[in-house]
Amino acid sequence: AARHTFEEMQKAMQPLTCNCSPPDPSDTADFLEKLTNGDVSAPELIEQIPMVFKELDDAEGLFAKLQHRDEQKRAMASMLSMVFLMRNSYDDFVRPQHSSRRLSQENWAKWQSFIQWANISNEQLHAVLVFLAVRGAGKVKSLAKALPPDAQCPEDVVSYLMGNVSGILPSASHLSSDMIDLIKAALLNMKRFNLGQFLQGEGTPANVRALQDAGSTDNETLLK
Repeated sequence: AARHTFEEMQKAMQPLTCNCSPPDPSDTADFLEKLTNGDVSAPELIEQIPMVFKELDDAEGLFAKLQHRDEQKRAMASMLSMVFLMRNSYDDFVRPQHSSRRLSQENWAKWQSFIQWANISNEQLHAVLVFLAVRGAGKVKSLAKALPPDAQCPEDVVSYLMGNVSGILPSASHLSSDMIDLIKAALLNMKRFNLGQFLQGEGTPANVRALQDAGSTDNETLLK
């Protein structure tokens, strides 16, 4: 059984061999600096994000190889949204939204208050962007089936890949061990409490209690 599991995992990983090298540390640092300084326009962001976060590369990225373009698009959209929030770029954030459902300036101001309260460092911003880039990998069923039985839920898939399979998630290669631990802890929190399910009325009191318990024990950075 163990040999079969190993062979299935090897088979699933074979198509994922990436011809692109991990992002250069200096390129990543330069990109993050430009982000915080506001020196990158929205069109430039769309072009440069896959160059730094290689999972999103149109030809050699994880989602391209697995033919999961929808997850690739979701990752890009969430990363752009995060950057626009950090830069207080309201016009860029609401540009794709229909005028009848556009986020109001009042609610945008509330989000900006939250961003100021969170006070995210460049290192933490990098970790957040990596998290948004790779979390969709957990939804790839063919990938999950190749992993051990106790690592097949979406959050566990990503955590397992980060800790045990080198090269598949190149964006994480330049994170510090503290930021890797932060991402894994965030994945665990998502497993405890799924906000999307909660908003759809699918959450249970036990899920809320698990989040409350986490809030009393986990560090403030994780909760932010």
